[in-house]
Amino acid sequence: MGEDVTRKAAAKVPVGLVGAGFIARSHLEALKWCPRAEAVALCDPDQARAGSLARAWGIDRVHASLEEMLSAGGIGAVHILTPPALHVPLAGKCLEAGVPCFVEKPLALSSREAAALEDLAREKGVPLGVNHNMTFFPGVPVVKKRADRGLLGRIERLLLVHNAPLRQLSAGDFSHFMFQGEGNILWEQGVHLFSLVQYFLGAALETTARTSPALALPNGRAFREEWDVALTCERGEARVHMAFGKTMPETWLYVLGSDGAARVDLVRGNWEFLCKTALLDFLDHAWNGVAQGAGLFFRGLAKIPAYGISLFGLGSPGDAFSIGMRESVRAFHRALDEGKEPRPGPAEAEEVLAMCEAAAASAGAELQTSPFPAPPDPGPARPGEVVVTGGTGFLGRALVEELLQAGEPVTLLARRRANLPLSFLEKGVRFFQGDARDRAAMERALEGAEALLHLATCASADPGGMEESMSRGARTAWEACARKGVKRMVFVSSTAALYLGGRNPVKGEDGPDPRPGERPPYARGKIAAEKTLREAAARGGGPELVILRPAIVVGRGGVPEHSGVGLW
Repeated sequence: MGEDVTRKAAAKVPVGLVGAGFIARSHLEALKWCPRAEAVALCDPDQARAGSLARAWGIDRVHASLEEMLSAGGIGAVHILTPPALHVPLAGKCLEAGVPCFVEKPLALSSREAAALEDLAREKGVPLGVNHNMTFFPGVPVVKKRADRGLLGRIERLLLVHNAPLRQLSAGDFSHFMFQGEGNILWEQGVHLFSLVQYFLGAALETTARTSPALALPNGRAFREEWDVALTCERGEARVHMAFGKTMPETWLYVLGSDGAARVDLVRGNWEFLCKTALLDFLDHAWNGVAQGAGLFFRGLAKIPAYGISLFGLGSPGDAFSIGMRESVRAFHRALDEGKEPRPGPAEAEEVLAMCEAAAASAGAELQTSPFPAPPDPGPARPGEVVVTGGTGFLGRALVEELLQAGEPVTLLARRRANLPLSFLEKGVRFFQGDARDRAAMERALEGAEALLHLATCASADPGGMEESMSRGARTAWEACARKGVKRMVFVSSTAALYLGGRNPVKGEDGPDPRPGERPPYARGKIAAEKTLREAAARGGGPELVILRPAIVVGRGGVPEHSGVGLW
């Protein structure tokens, strides 16, 4: 009997993850350090992506759908990590099946849908949690506990400042959900800030917002870079300032009470308290200064060994985001283990989403706009047609503009319609939507073309699959050129493909690094692609091959803090 109890206590809840995109790695890392749960299955319609991620994390089960994963059995909880529009239907299926689920933020795309999920979870008696991970960032739970104990007095005001870089905005990648409507940034980023407001002050009773003028994106959609939101809540007032596309990342929470205050640096994971004492003013100020300084000093010092421990895989990462993810996941599975209702849950999510809706309505910002219209029929190729893959990226956009100024007829092949500048269509660019690794898509775009400029990276989401993915993209492009009679193929590689550690000058004919195994994934991928193309060119029967190797590429409309020249 005692052995059975011990075995049951030691067992971990088998978790299935739905969605193998970027955030899945963060959940897998968090589950790695969760004593109550372990990942046993991955589910994604993109089986190649799911399989690659599963292999990297030692997960045996890979499924194409949630239904398939649940019917296979052996799943004690599900993490839903898909694009936001799929959260509600997938969570509903889990609840109907009696399987607890933990949903990435936002829980839904409306407070009404969140309320419906709450009703379903209550009806079925199945736990439903939401990943409001910023409420678990270092310092936030500490401040909340002190505030609840009355050590700051009555909470009178909450101030939040969020000054955030936005990689997609800098890189011109407008396919993300947050760019599909003027207010969608609230579902993506505002949820984090409003979850803190809800955590400390409860539901908003009144919300007003004003924003910077709408910025016209190249794809025709509008984006508002700055938001100032004022909220009157059940337990106090809040002011939230959000600014996106900035180069200095700063996110601060300031809690002002009648008898004290607290500040939390949500980027660096530091926090400090300012409290009244019975001392004379000058001694009170001195005491608070010493206490703040000592706290910041020792917490800062502790980050050094914590980084070393995580670097060697002996502990979980110590940055604020990773800690927030880890503690959020742990809290959900701890609630499951103890038979308690997860917090935050759908009730908290409903209040947060109501704040998003009210802020968007106050600012007159549209939420969830319609999908992009299909581009016009490209029509037949023109004499001298130049096909560009990867032409919606930073380098590609500049290249297309140069070609158009030179009077060249241009065709684009790109995966994402959302990244296509409308000005290109207005200037006569033919557009085909498709993946450069897809043989049929490449051949459609190359029909009647004279040259191919192959800028598409064809990278893999899994670092381990980078070589195969990039070389497959290069091979597909070469073979399509050969079949369609294209005269010249220009492949844009990188100086990352070269070995630059020797003393002799590097010449173009030297070829890529002969020891790719010692290089990082991106470099190995470019080396593999160059090798594939060189071997194909040596066999003959295809286009003239030109390989270009740009190094550091900077310019107007790109990311100014290029890692190749230092962040500053």
